[in-house]
Amino acid sequence: MVLPRNLAEPVEFMALKISSTFWISIAFATALATAAAAQQPPTQRPVPRTADGKPDLSGIYIAPFHALQPVDKIALKPGAEKYKVGSDYSFSLGEHCLPRGVPDTINEPYPIQIVQTPNLVVILYEAGELFRVIPTDGRPHPKDLDPTWMGNSVGHWDGDTLVVDVIGVNDKVSVGEYRHTTAYHVIERFQRPSYDTLKYSATIEDPNVFAAPWTEASTLTLHPEWDIQEYICDENNHDYKQLFERYKQ
Repeated sequence: MVLPRNLAEPVEFMALKISSTFWISIAFATALATAAAAQQPPTQRPVPRTADGKPDLSGIYIAPFHALQPVDKIALKPGAEKYKVGSDYSFSLGEHCLPRGVPDTINEPYPIQIVQTPNLVVILYEAGELFRVIPTDGRPHPKDLDPTWMGNSVGHWDGDTLVVDVIGVNDKVSVGEYRHTTAYHVIERFQRPSYDTLKYSATIEDPNVFAAPWTEASTLTLHPEWDIQEYICDENNHDYKQLFERYKQ
């Protein structure tokens, strides 16, 4: 039976009203859930994950200045004492606007930004406007690498840990208080145990310098309210050690 038009119109209107009310309710519930998540303390928010279930490391992080410290005893090979140059050598690289290498650049008092995609991870360093592109698709290091300041990096996932293998670093940079040779090799590990925390460690080896591999580690804090800023080293750059010494007097 076909309803008279004057009866059909209210029925259609009621159906539209019910449908609209349903979608408005869904949108309202979603907005409430989003607002509630935003109001949660960062330590209580879940770690974000990508579509394949891996932790999403994306974000802007910073560590306290000089937070990257050895967790192992550092032993030099006999005859390698000349490679201990002290921390001033690493600072002098910065004074000349030169990169401090891996992992020391992460120890600068400037943030880093991690951008994670399914097949690679990009690290942007505010210090020196440096960057690293780290494939995570299983490819090996290229053959016949020319040594560079930041080396060549390839990564893979070990459970919830991003493991990055670094080789091809030149012998001009240092690690902590030590210079090294082009046999230098670093294994980095990145973990996001909580929403606002990034755990970082670097295992160092150089058979020409160190008697055994050793590890240093630090913890970085997420700052979603920040952006990576422009960093121009050449402009009005100074050696601040003299200024610091003046204030010690």
